[in-house]
Amino acid sequence: MNIPPPPEGTVISVEPVGGAIRLSWKRSSEKSMRSFPAAFLIFWLCGWAVGEFFAIYAILSGESEPFLIFWLCGWTLGGIFAGVMLYIFLRGPKPEILELSASRFFHDPGSTGFNAYLFMPRFSMQRSKQMTNPFAFLKKRRIVDMHPGEIANLRLDSFSDGQRLTYDMGAERIEIGDELREPEREWLAKVLEAFTKRSIH
Repeated sequence: MNIPPPPEGTVISVEPVGGAIRLSWKRSSEKSMRSFPAAFLIFWLCGWAVGEFFAIYAILSGESEPFLIFWLCGWTLGGIFAGVMLYIFLRGPKPEILELSASRFFHDPGSTGFNAYLFMPRFSMQRSKQMTNPFAFLKKRRIVDMHPGEIANLRLDSFSDGQRLTYDMGAERIEIGDELREPEREWLAKVLEAFTKRSIH
């Protein structure tokens, strides 16, 4: 599949993979914004481990009040949640990936860290969606792997606060490249349009 060259200075990487073309781009990271909460959680978890140890020791030695067992359950859940959040902060973002071939359309939307959308004034549309649900980053990402002929209603829509490049899979509308700049998204729309027409005919 021959595709036009991407815009100069783009973040989109184009590479052949077997008989397919792989397009990928990094998602927002904001390492400085993730470093402070990660360091705080590490410090907090050290104190949490000490509290957990002494609470369990007191319960096993029979020197505790019944309330301590109730407290330990809540304390343990808090530590588990803090550990999950620390993993998310340290993990960082995963790139968005498209793989296109004559028989396959593969889309991995990637993932972003907790802070990435909340501090992105450039992408006001996506930021607005994340402010509505600030914990959307915990949602498992939807990976699409299907025949190109199954792609429906590929469209690039323009709004007052940005663009949306989407396609339909059944009753679900899926967005591509929500963090890309407009020329990059327009180029990607042309590539996908040519790809779907080539796959149909």
